[in-house]
Amino acid sequence: FSHERRIESETNIFNKGNVEALPLIRLVPKAGQKDFDVYNNDDVWFSVRDITTETIIDSETMQVTNEQGSANDNLVVRRPLFPKLQTGDNLITFDENQVAGIYITPRLGRTAL
Repeated sequence: FSHERRIESETNIFNKGNVEALPLIRLVPKAGQKDFDVYNNDDVWFSVRDITTETIIDSETMQVTNEQGSANDNLVVRRPLFPKLQTGDNLITFDENQVAGIYITPRLGRTAL
């Protein structure tokens, strides 16, 4: 799928292409929560710190933004530099007590000819 989709913890995104995908991720923290980690296949996918409003992580443009402008410094764990969806299964997990919503536009990898 190439459109935005709200995901719950333990959602699998299958990338059937043969290259990694560079997703667009929209994060909505719960009131009072500022820091949280998101995992892909049990490894830390990314961590954010000190976000209080909706924040966009765009792996294609390598930008993190919110209503205040650039929020690149709020993305603290970068393995790789920005989140990617590997080929095959990507089991996304997070603490639903900290997050009001995570929305992902996968931009799934293409199959080379």
